[in-house]
Amino acid sequence: IIDSIVIDKGRFLEAYKISPESGKLFMYNDFFQNEAEVEATVYETELGNKIYYGERQPDGKLSILSRNKMQGEWGKGINDSINANYPYVLTDGITIYYAADGENSIGGYDIFVTRYNTNTNTYLTPENVGMPFNSPYNDYMFVIDEYNNLGWFASDRYQPEGKVCIYVFLS
Repeated sequence: IIDSIVIDKGRFLEAYKISPESGKLFMYNDFFQNEAEVEATVYETELGNKIYYGERQPDGKLSILSRNKMQGEWGKGINDSINANYPYVLTDGITIYYAADGENSIGGYDIFVTRYNTNTNTYLTPENVGMPFNSPYNDYMFVIDEYNNLGWFASDRYQPEGKVCIYVFLS
């Protein structure tokens, strides 16, 4: 870890200075121009043709969804039905980092990684990335900018209410 910054939780994406080649990050409400308060993020690929985002489902669980842009419109498609949020996809289009707070979590949200298997059109079993990235607190929004060899993740460990610490590391 080479740096850290404490910021308001509602503005935490401002601390992520990723290159255009690594895609774009948005708060859910900003991207979808939603009036209701939704605590989720949207990742858009470099080409702007696919998004991944967290969204609460009718059963109350957060799931990671994706949409492809076809003829200027966003299609709909659910990739998985797990309690997960804060997705980020590496430029390979296969490796996905996200946060989840269920089984195999150290505590609160933990960062997991999975890879898309193009042969079976399914995701491999997610793996917890472990410490020091994960802690008994909420750790999420793991991003790697492969072009600048930098990474970021957010954590509320030892932070006052409404604040998060964004850690910057060499990747």
